Amino acid sequence: VDMVMLGDSIVDRWTRLENDRNENIYEAKFQSADSPVKAIALGIPGDRSSQLLFRLLNGEMAEGLNPRVFWVLIGTNSLSDGCNYFLIAGGILNVVRTIRLQRPDSTIFLNAILPRGRKALQNDGGWKELVKVNRLLECYAKSHEKVRFVNDTDLFVTDDHSRVNSSLMADYLHPTEEGYNLWGDRIIEATTPLLQDP
Repeated sequence: VDMVMLGDSIVDRWTRLENDRNENIYEAKFQSADSPVKAIALGIPGDRSSQLLFRLLNGEMAEGLNPRVFWVLIGTNSLSDGCNYFLIAGGILNVVRTIRLQRPDSTIFLNAILPRGRKALQNDGGWKELVKVNRLLECYAKSHEKVRFVNDTDLFVTDDHSRVNSSLMADYLHPTEEGYNLWGDRIIEATTPLLQDP
């Protein structure tokens, strides 16, 4: 396994989404014979960073699971709990620190929390909090070796960046089949150079 994806329902849905040929998108992208990045997805719907942290400390990091990459997307559910940006970012960074302690040779890719909601983003207080979270994650990644930040916001918003693109995120929270396809291409593009480097 080259990569382990950690997160909530957005990560979990990778393993359950099929394309129009009834093929599992995740298997096609990350587990087929010609996949450039071999990966497993460990997401649990509804998880917050505290629950992911519990998993990491209680068996999720099985002995022998030593991928070169951890891809982390967590935090959107904490916004639903009313947490502010500082608490959300702090929880995510606790997860990152735990991974770094347990797997110091792995590189962690921090995926920006994806846009969400039906409102115009510039008028959405929740989205403004998540933008602050993403800025803190980006700053952390810039100052820590083996931590990288990837922002896929542009992928899931309309061309004018004013709203969530419902054709790629029909429920305004989880990507559609096409959304996952495009996001998967971005993940492969981001991680392949690292994995090809001996």
